[in-house]
Amino acid sequence: KTKELLGAVAAERVAAKIKSIVKEKGYARVIFATGASQFSFLASLIKIPNIPWDKVEAFHLDEYVGISD
Repeated sequence: KTKELLGAVAAERVAAKIKSIVKEKGYARVIFATGASQFSFLASLIKIPNIPWDKVEAFHLDEYVGISD
């Protein structure tokens, strides 16, 4: 499997979960990881129609915060 295919499959699952949670609660909070390994996932996710982004509060996880030099 390619990283593009895996990213697309993950995006479909996350999109379905976001839609489900928004339908149930009226909003959703999501944490997205940063880094090049997430590019195909995020590129696929933003192409999926009917995600109610106006009801989603999103955070970008930065794995370097708090890690000392």
